[in-house]
This record gives sequence, structure tokens and C-alpha cells, in this order.
Amino acid sequence: MRGNIGQSAKGRASIGHLRRHWHAEVPIGAWPVVVTHKGSLFAGLFITVFGTVWGGFPVFGMMQHGAPDLDRPENWLFLLFPVIGVGIVLYGLHRLLWRKTVTLDGLFVAVAERGLFGARSWQEPLTGYRGVLSRSRRVHTKNSNYTLYLVELLHRDSKRTINLYTARRRESWRAKWEAYARWLKLPALEQDEGSVVARDVEDLDKPVAELIDEGKVAVDYDALKQRAEGLAVDIEGDAVVATRTRPQVSLLGMLLFLAFPAVFVYVGFFLGEGDAVDRIGRLVVGAMGVFFGVSILAGLVWDRLTRRRLRIAPDRLTVTAVGPWGESRGRSLDAGEIEGVRVGREHENRRPAVLIQGDRQTLAFGRGLPEASLEFLRNAVLAKIAKHHSRGL
Repeated sequence: MRGNIGQSAKGRASIGHLRRHWHAEVPIGAWPVVVTHKGSLFAGLFITVFGTVWGGFPVFGMMQHGAPDLDRPENWLFLLFPVIGVGIVLYGLHRLLWRKTVTLDGLFVAVAERGLFGARSWQEPLTGYRGVLSRSRRVHTKNSNYTLYLVELLHRDSKRTINLYTARRRESWRAKWEAYARWLKLPALEQDEGSVVARDVEDLDKPVAELIDEGKVAVDYDALKQRAEGLAVDIEGDAVVATRTRPQVSLLGMLLFLAFPAVFVYVGFFLGEGDAVDRIGRLVVGAMGVFFGVSILAGLVWDRLTRRRLRIAPDRLTVTAVGPWGESRGRSLDAGEIEGVRVGREHENRRPAVLIQGDRQTLAFGRGLPEASLEFLRNAVLAKIAKHHSRGL
């Protein structure tokens, strides 16, 4: 199959032009599937022109005054410009000519890559891959921050890992991950806390209750006997209710948050005298500091006034916020929709949490709690699901 991405299976798939939209996917269909990655025409031309200007103008200006006197050390500095310029031009031409073709035929993965500096190719059997990994990556740019949702054909050699799907929206992410695992007949992998967790293809759509029955997910009842630091645990009817007892942001973290706008306020309103233009500029900086400070302070006050709560009912799990005004509606997930409960990081957040996963959404709770408390929560959820499921059998 030689398919256009997101279209019918005609022609050769090419994802070079989709990079600016941050959406690309390998089409699923009959073997073989061929995907072509191309370099950016605009970026290649821009870099080539920039390198020409960078290296050419200084040399042209220097030659206007005759041949440079290389006995003078300062003239050697001018030679850096053409040397660096040549390097930039070569890189730009490489971006223009770069082309990578990935072929999957159900048994092997073949990659052929060529550019200005030559060509290389390699082939790897599908059995040499660990599985199909779903992960997210936080991207920070000068103008914006966003999350990329990725599905990858994971190899122990990172250079042989193949990207299957990239998007900025998470709606179809889990469904794509499951579809690729079935298509390639490889385990579905998830990044857990400190390790990669594998799930067999036949277990992908099974609720976690069935996996517990089959012995593929274990409940550690000993973890429920441990003290859950940072949590208040109560029983309300047939539901277990776990409420955080402390704010999510520490006092030190609060002071660090406020230090940034405080510098703006000091520069804007308290840093010496100056002419009218200087004073106006400083007032703008000070006003920005006040705006940021009030916004951050409002968030910190909210964090101090509210507590996050996880309600584990037999048929539904709900994450809410509890404050002086009462309890919010929050977000919920039906117990029958839960396909995984694990401790891990979401979107590369540095602090792990309990992640309760379904096809539609993932609920995160307990971010920043001690490891023992997170294991308590994970096993409390699994135990409640297992108990309710056994009663229904």
C-alpha cells in the first residue's frame, strides 16, 4: 500500500508538508506501506540564502579594498565568515535534498535515506522491535508551548525507532496507539514510572476488571495497609473517598513563583529616576509585573483554599475540587471504561501521579504525593474495581 496520509490509499505517503501542522501518521492498510519524509523546501532555501549572505558579503567588502593582508591577525577573523557561511549553505542544501523512505511489509522495516552528504539504508525485522509505544512530549518554543502526542515503533536502538503518529490533539491518540499495535501484531507499550509497561494486543480493549480476573493485573492488598501520607481517606456509603490534606504547591514554590513578577514591579516602580521615556517604559514593565503577580497569587490562593478529591465508587471514579463553597462536579470515568491504572508522569510532568486511563480520557490524581501514597491509591482503585466486578459475576 502506498497511501496518502489521512486520504485514500493511492500514491505514496509524504509527510514533509505536514510538519508545520504537527500532524502526521503512517496509513494502516494492506502491505507494503511506504512513507516518504521530505526536507522543508522553505527552510532549505532560507538557510542556503542566509549562508550565502553571511559568508559572501564580508568577503565582497574585504575584496573591494584589494587582497587582504594575512600578516595582520585581525584579517584572519574575516575568514571565519566564509568558512561558517559555506557550512550553513551545505546544511541548507542538505535540507533541500534530504529524503527518507520507510517501508513496512509486515515482516521487515526498511529505511532508505539520502541527502547532500550521501545515502544510507538499513533493514530490521519487525520481531526486533519491542512494541508500539504511546508517549507525549512537551514542546517549548519562543512563541508558544504545546504538547505533542506520539505513537512510535520502539527499538532498543533509538536510531531505529520509527514514528507512526504525531498530533497536537489527544482525541484519537489512544485509539491510534491501539490500532497500530493490532496492525503490527506487537505489544502496546506505555511509559510507566521508571519502566516501560507492555500490554498484549488481545488485552487492549479489555477493562481492567477482566485483566484482574485473568491475573494479568495484580492488586497489592499489603499496600492498602500502609499509611497514605498527604491523604485523608474516608468511607462514604459504598465509596472510598481520598482527599489531599495539603496544597499542591509548597511555601518555597509559592515564593519562587512570586519572585518573578516581584522583579518586574521593582524595576517598574522603585528603580531610580530617569527621563520621561524611561519612566514610561518602566511603568509598562511594572504594570506587567502587577498583572503577572496578581494572576499567580490568585492561583496560589485557589491552591490554598481548595483540596483535590478522588471518589472511588463501585461504578464510577470522580476527581473533584473541594472548597469553602462545597464540592465541584469534577471529571469522572465509568468503572467499565477503565483500561489501565498506573503510577506515572503525564505530558512529561516531573511529578508522578496515579493515572486512571480510558479510551475517552485519563484522570490524574495525587501529583507530587509520596510513592507509598500513590501506590495506596492505585491499589485502592484496583481493589474496588475487583470487588465490584466479582459481585457482578
